[in-house]
Amino acid sequence: MKSKLVVVFVAIILLSTMFINTNVKAVSYAEQGTMMSNAIKITLGNSYTKTWYRSSDHLYCYNEITISERGTLKMTFSKPTDSEGEYGRLKVAIYDVEGELIWDTISSNSVETASPDFKYYIGLDKGTYYVSITPGFTVLSGGITTNYSFTFTPDKYSEVEPNENPKQATNLELGHMYNGYFGNEHGNRGDFDYYKVYLTKGIKYRILFENIDISSIMADLKTPDGQSDYISYNMKIDNEGNQYYEFTATSTGNHFICISNYSQMQIPYKIGVFDMINGNKTTKKGDINGDGKVNTQDARQALLHYIGKTKLTEEQKKVADINKDGKINTQDARQILLFYIGKINTL
Repeated sequence: MKSKLVVVFVAIILLSTMFINTNVKAVSYAEQGTMMSNAIKITLGNSYTKTWYRSSDHLYCYNEITISERGTLKMTFSKPTDSEGEYGRLKVAIYDVEGELIWDTISSNSVETASPDFKYYIGLDKGTYYVSITPGFTVLSGGITTNYSFTFTPDKYSEVEPNENPKQATNLELGHMYNGYFGNEHGNRGDFDYYKVYLTKGIKYRILFENIDISSIMADLKTPDGQSDYISYNMKIDNEGNQYYEFTATSTGNHFICISNYSQMQIPYKIGVFDMINGNKTTKKGDINGDGKVNTQDARQALLHYIGKTKLTEEQKKVADINKDGKINTQDARQILLFYIGKINTL
């Protein structure tokens, strides 16, 4: 009798162990991509498939993407259709490695377009990002599928998201056109694009817009002294049909260009700021030779001017006079070198 009890007791323990192990496995198991921690690691250019079923139509599909340089990420999703051929919306969001949301949309308006795909273009800096795809529909029966892919184009002169406020503004170098993708299809995120550019008092500049109907957006120029000018109302058209705004800077420092759009459709455009006096060369403080950089060559230019070997133009003197004492000398050259090697952060 005692031996039978022992056998039964051992059997109960074994069954309990099996039950516990099975439960642990079930709890720890998660479909790949349903959480940021187990995101699908994406190979750019490859195609992927996601199918939602009635039991999983609430689940996220997280994708991890790493890009090695600044540029534009293109996201393509086939329009998911149900058994009756009705298109379903998708919710798409991009997060940084800290889990901060930097861009999102819901494919509201493009559902009705003729294209078989939802396509979005996002300017990003180098780094690792997580793209979540969530169904904006409920699966009643069977499964609903989207096929998707990501491609990347390096672009030094691209907008960088997020940039919907002055603190996150994309820096503009003078003399270059930047590629931007304005707005999304739902909500307010992405409806404001901010750009920052350093301008010098007394210099005439041109803000140029390409590939955009300026009448459908609002453009605002904010100066370092707090002045604001809605430049949308004072645009002119050049010989190529592009719209531009010209003005003379009334103060030196960072100027902010804010573009706002409420069409709720993504719009590609180009924006650039040009120095109309110095042949579109930069007027960044310390950039004496106008190559867009502040380095030893600029310090050398200041020293050559100081010892009388060369003469700087009046506009070059404005960016070379770092300490604003009205002279170009060794002190200015020293400040430029300290900035170049990272000992000081600003000029």
